[in-house]
Amino acid sequence: MMAKDQVFDISQLPFTNDFDEYVAQAHKDVFKILSDTNSGLDAETLPKDYTIEDNDSPSQFNWEDVPYIFQTADGTLFGVEQDTENSNIFYVFADLNANAGPNEVKKDLYKFRLSSNAAIVDVSDELAEIATCSVDNLDACKTREECYALGSYKNESGACPYMNWTDAAGCRIHNDHGLEWYVGYCR
Repeated sequence: MMAKDQVFDISQLPFTNDFDEYVAQAHKDVFKILSDTNSGLDAETLPKDYTIEDNDSPSQFNWEDVPYIFQTADGTLFGVEQDTENSNIFYVFADLNANAGPNEVKKDLYKFRLSSNAAIVDVSDELAEIATCSVDNLDACKTREECYALGSYKNESGACPYMNWTDAAGCRIHNDHGLEWYVGYCR
């Protein structure tokens, strides 16, 4: 894309207003695309879980979180996503064989970071990071047992709230004075 538009920095590419359409057209000019998100490729039909070597938990990666996905004639799936904090950084996800196995991080699923000067770095290790249930990340808590296992801790004010689970609200933080604040819930 940068060579075609004769620019030397990603920020000079003309897609700031219509990222998905621009990226889609630029890729169609280069790849033999069978389908993409603009022509009906549905993330729900793509692999849901990718295993991680030597880990029982699956990767947190989900195709539904990737704004533009396309599949080439050789069966490779690509996803392109702009960084949320720096619009001059992009991520490219690649599943070498789509729904065929092994559906494992760094075996057939990879992630690359493209920086503003078009330097490409393999950041596939990020796909192997697992969210753990913690006071700071209650959304990662999936069961009542995980919630209770957090036990007591001291917050910034020195109070010692405790974890409580309710079916309606999930995991809440309480202190001696009742419900102090709502932090999140366990799913």
